[in-house]
Amino acid sequence: MNIDIFMYNQNIDDIELQKKYTDLIVDVRGRGLMLGLELSFDAQKVVDLLLEKNIIVNATNINVLRIVPPLIINKELVDVFIKSLDESLSQISNLWLKLQILMIKE
Repeated sequence: MNIDIFMYNQNIDDIELQKKYTDLIVDVRGRGLMLGLELSFDAQKVVDLLLEKNIIVNATNINVLRIVPPLIINKELVDVFIKSLDESLSQISNLWLKLQILMIKE
């Protein structure tokens, strides 16, 4: 396997998910291909959305999303994952905004 072990972490930084979703992603930590995303909400919501896209991740704590891809992952699959994670976080962010608007109207 000829993959840069830090490519996975770098891709999350490249599209700046942590900066894009500052209200959702509290922290990104890990080594190599194993990552933990500390979220400001129940991580199971992201697990469920990604599972609908045939991507398996799990929640190790109420608000920590654990990402451990297979060692044979390639750049194309990393890009698919990043896109799917971005879409899932976008869905949650939009729902969060709608709930806040409804709360303000009440």
